[in-house]
Amino acid sequence: MKPQRSFVAQRPLAQHCAELIPARAAAADPFAAAQGIGARLARELATNLAPHYGGGAPEVLLQGVTSETGTEVLAAPAGLAAHSVHALGTATGTALVTVDAVAVFELLDRAFGGRGEAPVPLPPQFPPSAHLLLEALQAGIGQALGKVVHEAGPVTLLRHGSDLAELEPFALDAALIVFRLEVTPSVQRPWPLRIAFPVDAVTSAPSARAPTLRPRAAGDPAAAPFAAIAVPLRAVLVDMAVPVGRLAALQPGQVLPVAVARAVPLRAGSRTIAHGTVGSQDDRVALQLTHLA
Repeated sequence: MKPQRSFVAQRPLAQHCAELIPARAAAADPFAAAQGIGARLARELATNLAPHYGGGAPEVLLQGVTSETGTEVLAAPAGLAAHSVHALGTATGTALVTVDAVAVFELLDRAFGGRGEAPVPLPPQFPPSAHLLLEALQAGIGQALGKVVHEAGPVTLLRHGSDLAELEPFALDAALIVFRLEVTPSVQRPWPLRIAFPVDAVTSAPSARAPTLRPRAAGDPAAAPFAAIAVPLRAVLVDMAVPVGRLAALQPGQVLPVAVARAVPLRAGSRTIAHGTVGSQDDRVALQLTHLA
């Protein structure tokens, strides 16, 4: 039968709302991506800084994320600080890490058996004994960067020093994302940590991209980890009803006649999975399966 009129939808087709799919918006917005990257970076830094505090991981918190130019980042900070430049790969350039000078002297004092105290006032430059400590500290920070913002290979430490003008990590007009973090050891005062890298490194980081949905594979009971799970089975030989009066009068030596079913159910929990007949094997009672439920 030919319809007299064409079908017309009475309402618009359903569309997914933006709240349900925030991943693509996050990948396009550097600040939205940077918040997630900063939180993950804080967790990785806590793990990598733990060896410098006797194995006890300090608390690392993200204090803020800002957008700055190379000129703003490379402006000489007040006082002494330890800077390091890390290679993020040819596609994303370099990262700049700035460590508070007081924290360096406190870690140096702990390394030489002290209580982690910095001299007052601070010296105008770091002593030669601090160079190995700084290399290890900055290498650990670079490893954390590698796990968060780089997937093609490890992040490598290029150079470090206390003079930003000599390090030249960025062009003056470079667009940068700057993370400001606070490290709080259990036995010392909090100290600031600044990490800056190009915007491209933020938007191309693995954690900033929309997740790839993969089809869920069916579980294989013969494969790990399912195959190793022990499931108790019960073979119900007799299921009989006894009056309460007779049950109360039971005495040792009495015989209860029972009839074993031809098809004995085999149960896993409350579910019957098979039936079988009772027999013996190797002087033990056995159940030969006749069919599966």
